[in-house]
Amino acid sequence: EGRTGFVREEIIKRWLRLFNYDNNIFVNILYIDIDKLDKSLFGDETNKSNILNKFFRTLIDYGVKCFFSNYEHICIDNIFYDKKDELERHYFFNNENMHRVEYNSNGKISFVGKIIFIDSDHKRENKFPEESQVIQFIDLLIGAVRHNIFYIAKDKLKTRLSLLIRSKLSKI
Repeated sequence: EGRTGFVREEIIKRWLRLFNYDNNIFVNILYIDIDKLDKSLFGDETNKSNILNKFFRTLIDYGVKCFFSNYEHICIDNIFYDKKDELERHYFFNNENMHRVEYNSNGKISFVGKIIFIDSDHKRENKFPEESQVIQFIDLLIGAVRHNIFYIAKDKLKTRLSLLIRSKLSKI
């Protein structure tokens, strides 16, 4: 692990510093405690996909309003999503979510592409390795945010790395 661990740590530090200092990275964080959610409001209480559908649309809609409100029209080419078996097979997630976002935006948002499920491991993802690395970056940010809020691991390295974004989290 020695040298490999050091290299991985340096990459993580660079990515977290990029998040801290690059003003062109727009982040919208929504935490949902599923245990406290009234699942009956989403149809089938055993189907977590219905909940994910709703909050997926909420994140897109809010992100567009928050970060791109100066634009009259937003065109989304494709959305890259980490492979999740239940969502890949979910008809509504793949075929209806973006139509509903478009409809609810009153013409402000158009979606011309599709939701593309890719492997978050860029070494296994053949078609979209660069987009796969973006998903790794997002996973890293989610983990660092969760650790800052909930202290999810007692690992000193994870704590030290997560703290690199603490000041930016305080601002957002």
